[in-house]
Amino acid sequence: MKEFLRLCWQIPEEHQDMAAGALCELDLMGIDQSFDEFCVNFEAARSASEWRRISEAHFAGFNLPYIWRGSERIFDRNWNEEWERGVQPVRINERIMIVPEHLNSQVDAPIKVLISPKMSFGTGHHATTRLMAALLETIVRPGSSWVDAGAGTGVLAILAVRLGARSVLAFDNDEWAVANLKENISRNNVEHSVQELAADVNTVDLPAVDGITANLHRNLLLDNLARFREALSAAEGNLLVSGILHYDADDVVRAATGQHFALIESAREDEWSAMRFQALSASGRS
Repeated sequence: MKEFLRLCWQIPEEHQDMAAGALCELDLMGIDQSFDEFCVNFEAARSASEWRRISEAHFAGFNLPYIWRGSERIFDRNWNEEWERGVQPVRINERIMIVPEHLNSQVDAPIKVLISPKMSFGTGHHATTRLMAALLETIVRPGSSWVDAGAGTGVLAILAVRLGARSVLAFDNDEWAVANLKENISRNNVEHSVQELAADVNTVDLPAVDGITANLHRNLLLDNLARFREALSAAEGNLLVSGILHYDADDVVRAATGQHFALIESAREDEWSAMRFQALSASGRS
């Protein structure tokens, strides 16, 4: 039976996506994120202390706050089977549900997004995904084009097509996420409309589109607002953002306003916020 090492740190949730990015070049087997806990699975080719030293050196390069929680040895098992035992469908509203593939026949909804995530990625249960999905439903126009930045399992990209989008470029910087994204695109039969891509949000070439979903942490979002505005070349293009803690929302609004976006609506669940911005026309710019 194959052996792995599981290393865990306490990292604030708003910094965990950056922590995952900091480790993306390492030979890791999966990442498990929960509120303020960040755990990484490595093959046991190195000792836990060596993996810890290497990982924390990468964290330091990004100035990430962390507290060591400990490590344990784990053994290979059917991760998807374990996930299937506990996960339930996620109801966004009366029309939309995110459904584990193995429960597809048991769920009836006008719009279903089928997923089967790998061991390191989410299921749509996070508040930010629910908030973004609800906002997306109200604004996708038939035949529109979209970008899904930090796509993860691809829930938002797939949903955009279900709502009428003609094309979506969905990208993530984690190879596990991209592999899972490709699988979920196939199981939802949207290969003709969704292009998956392994790319970093800071360097990816963004096409001109009608809308962007960006479920990213605060720093990544702020660093890329100007690039998002450029991609939304048409007036009134929509930018949907989440991954934002409510106490950071005002900073995001100020920065987006400075990049010629107007806040149209916002929503909040627990400590998380989601917002829809609209790109201003040339005459609306300062």
